[in-house]
Amino acid sequence: MIALNEHIKYLLRHHDCVVLPSFGAFIVRYEAATVKASGTQFLPPNRSLGFNAAIVDDDGLLAWSVCRREGIPYREASAEVAAAVDSMSSLLDICGQVDIDRVGRLIRHSDSTLEFLPDELHPIVNAAFNPLPVLNVSPIVEVADDEPAILEVDFSERRSLGSRLWRATRYAASVAVLVGLGIAFSTPITLERMPAQASLALPTVTKPKPATVETPAVTADMSEKSELSESSVEKEPAVVMVKDLDSANPEENYDCFVVIASFASQADADRYIREAKSADSMRVIKADGRYRVYIAVGTDYDATFDFKSTDAALVAEHPTAWVYRK
Repeated sequence: MIALNEHIKYLLRHHDCVVLPSFGAFIVRYEAATVKASGTQFLPPNRSLGFNAAIVDDDGLLAWSVCRREGIPYREASAEVAAAVDSMSSLLDICGQVDIDRVGRLIRHSDSTLEFLPDELHPIVNAAFNPLPVLNVSPIVEVADDEPAILEVDFSERRSLGSRLWRATRYAASVAVLVGLGIAFSTPITLERMPAQASLALPTVTKPKPATVETPAVTADMSEKSELSESSVEKEPAVVMVKDLDSANPEENYDCFVVIASFASQADADRYIREAKSADSMRVIKADGRYRVYIAVGTDYDATFDFKSTDAALVAEHPTAWVYRK
């Protein structure tokens, strides 16, 4: 069975609503940065989590997450999600509560009502804002009511361990630089290696002669060849659209494929391409008993995943695309 909790935590970091079909939905509430009513503290943005048992219609978000992670068809992923949600509901009936790490605790009371207690210590939904500090502010100049106040900001209070570690790292780096400079300045450059003798004369220090470095002459022919060799080498892009492919058989040269559809037969895949009228920009790869229609190929999984997630045109036309790796 799929690890449902991991999909829930991942989606809550990037979405404001995650629906557990036929069970309920986690709802994220965003709060903008504010100043306390007392005017003494400036609070950073915050995301808080709640649960609504009345929202049960499947929006497909969990199923698509399983599709991308497991590389399986949507119908199979949807069935996996339904089974995992049923298992969670059964566990609630038996134990009375279910804990989801960094999300919270679901409690089922004797009257069958659900209660949700969000994680207050390390909530996953607020991970992006946890490093931001709470700023202490206070006016340093008295002004009239119709004039803006000048505030003094105190950065001493930090809300997270990450911020304190970042400050400690900067201090450690500064100390390391100072120690290095001290060692450099305290190390003698030239030493008079003569035996020490009693004398009234001032000691003499021999200045080192500057070293001469012979630079080999570079002929015009060599420089021109170097420039030509550098300009003639073109880096092959990590991700290439199918319509721009030179190879007639990309399955032999590429390991990663940006898949936009998956079918049980070659005929269905071909029909999909014909109806899309994009025969020159789509191809089919057969693997694991499936016929997958892909629109781009790559040699590196991370680069291909970033491309399918950030290319504006691809995301707009195929928002559910995923990366298949041989």
